[in-house]
Amino acid sequence: MLPSGFVIHSELTREEFLSTPAGAKARSDGNAAALYLHGRFDGGRVEDHPLFANACFFDELLLYLDMTINLYPAGATDWSSYSLDTEAAIKSLHDRLLSEQLGGPTRTLPLPLGITTEAQRALTSTLVWEFAWGQVSSSHDSKGGGTSMNVRYGNRLEEANKAYRKRTQGR
Repeated sequence: MLPSGFVIHSELTREEFLSTPAGAKARSDGNAAALYLHGRFDGGRVEDHPLFANACFFDELLLYLDMTINLYPAGATDWSSYSLDTEAAIKSLHDRLLSEQLGGPTRTLPLPLGITTEAQRALTSTLVWEFAWGQVSSSHDSKGGGTSMNVRYGNRLEEANKAYRKRTQGR
């Protein structure tokens, strides 16, 4: 359950998502009629900071959920306010919250970043919790600049990409 009260479960369909208050207010990346739907929505507040969420569907199947807690000042919405120190603080918060909820990570993946400050050290690894149904991770994307908590359901994304290629190759 997200802080907003919205419950996301592995069998949530696109239709069910769109019929919820969160889904009704979701902004989609791209064409909502396309096979993929990226529904971005407000996940509530964590420690008085907004939680942004993105649920990705292929047809009716939920592929993954990405979330990030926004520690930037109000109104900071472009690259001019971007800060590795803020991203590191976000990553540290994500790491702490997931560890409190899930225990210690199953594995830690080092990232080859040229980080030299102690404040930014959290950005140098991805924490992964593995389960029979999939995995949860806390990561920083050094190319895109974002920091997020990610929930992946088995190999659904890979299977959806295969199905998409198969459908579009026949056109």
